Amino acid sequence: MTEIELENAHLRRQLAHLEARVAALRTPLESDELEELAQLQSRADAVAAKFGEAAPTPMRGERPDAFRVRVLRGLQRHSPTFADFDLARADAALLNVAEGEIYQAAERVASGGTEAATPLVKAEETDGAGRRITRYFGDWLAAYGPFMSGGQVCRVVRPGFKP
Repeated sequence: MTEIELENAHLRRQLAHLEARVAALRTPLESDELEELAQLQSRADAVAAKFGEAAPTPMRGERPDAFRVRVLRGLQRHSPTFADFDLARADAALLNVAEGEIYQAAERVASGGTEAATPLVKAEETDGAGRRITRYFGDWLAAYGPFMSGGQVCRVVRPGFKP
């Protein structure tokens, strides 16, 4: 085969793959899949609410397994065991174990703060007018935690005032 024929064959395979994905997105979900998505989102919302956030919603045509992995990826940084694990490659049994551990770790962090504060990451950019803008991303406790005390810092005493 010539190089052009090989390229055309490769493009045909890519096109067939994309057409299959579009067809899967257009296929309506079954009622049991919709129920499973609702249960997955409910559990994720319960954990995310402890962080003052909301869990992501399922995307149109997203299957329960794909949604489950996407939600867990957002929380897996809290689990020391599965922080660097590729959840997309896990089979159903391992994903069940990982899911339980990740949710437990996230709840521990949300309730007790056992996770160390992540350092702030500096990001510099230039806007349309040429000004340099510096933004910091990360845990605000990493920046302000050392300045926070656990109790009363001082007491203001004014003459004639009795608390």
